[in-house]
Amino acid sequence: MARDTILSFYNIAKDIMFSSRDEDSELVSIQKLYLAGSDQIIFDERSKLELYNYIPNTTSKKMIIDAMKVNLGLKNPTPDKKFSYSIEDPYEQTAIGKKPGAPTTLYTLIPDFTTYTKSRAESWATVNGFNIVWKEVITTRYPAGKIYDQSYHRKKRVDLCDSKTITLTIATRKAATPTTPKVDDGGSTGEDTTTPSTPSQNGGTTGNESGSSTTEGTP
Repeated sequence: MARDTILSFYNIAKDIMFSSRDEDSELVSIQKLYLAGSDQIIFDERSKLELYNYIPNTTSKKMIIDAMKVNLGLKNPTPDKKFSYSIEDPYEQTAIGKKPGAPTTLYTLIPDFTTYTKSRAESWATVNGFNIVWKEVITTRYPAGKIYDQSYHRKKRVDLCDSKTITLTIATRKAATPTTPKVDDGGSTGEDTTTPSTPSQNGGTTGNESGSSTTEGTP
């Protein structure tokens, strides 16, 4: 609070004391204020931790601010001309701001993409105006197609991201090297094609290869 705001509380208390003439009346009446809101776990950049946050309801916050301005004399009160009462129900003063009538708007957070499929991650990026840069890494530590790392921490507020581009690392497998059939180049094919030798009539041997010699015996 500013110094003038703090001092204004003193002036209000002084006015109440001097204006109270009835000794039986209450000197000060307490008016209850209730700041409605919702819980949310958000990643904190400074501590690098996921911390609990209470997100105030904007309508409830406005109701409380207006009530405090009236109490400080900075704003004229708006009279409520509608009132219903039943003798069967005991009257209970409603705390200002407790029933805002509008839901609390939570922050949009970066999800845990390690639990997302590739198609689901792309769908989230489209809805929230993000561009995904896919980083494919050949690894056997994770199943093929699994997202296992992300450039922005999960539960980080989207409105605090430096850019609308996020890098997601996805596991891939090394492609198998195709085998090529062996081409016949005229060399050996592994089959024995040599014609076996046959004994000659003169006791020598003959072959089927050119340049082979024969030995003749003497009578």
